[in-house]
Amino acid sequence: MPKLPGINHLDAVRALEKAGFRVARQGKHIVLTDGTRILTIPRHDPVNAFTMGGIVRDAGLTIEEFRKHLRCASSPRLKMGYKEHETVVLTRDLPKHSLRTGDLGTVVQVYSLDRFEVEFVRARGQTQALVTLARNDLRPVRGRDMIAVRQV
Repeated sequence: MPKLPGINHLDAVRALEKAGFRVARQGKHIVLTDGTRILTIPRHDPVNAFTMGGIVRDAGLTIEEFRKHLRCASSPRLKMGYKEHETVVLTRDLPKHSLRTGDLGTVVQVYSLDRFEVEFVRARGQTQALVTLARNDLRPVRGRDMIAVRQV
């Protein structure tokens, strides 16, 4: 089985998404599916070379095909920005919109590597604010984040 040394687990997930897989669930491992196959990616870096080779084989890809997807998925655009429909956390207060640090939003439009349209909604689904923000105004959701409810 060919080796794929030094693969970051998130880069592997992005490459497999490029190959048509989608994340089905996440926990200690990330489970992906294409509707037929189910793949499990361990959440540690780097993923063992033999493990990664087996995952690629189970995905029905050749090593060359996976490396091609990996090159596309590891582009600076994906590493530096956010994707549409990604949940993000606000890193500063926006009193004009009644938003506070820690509020969750969803990226609804990517304008550039550094500019994003983010929607913030109330608990019942009504839009609280639709704001264009810079990358440094946001951070990704982390596994230990807690969701809280507050009055607006």
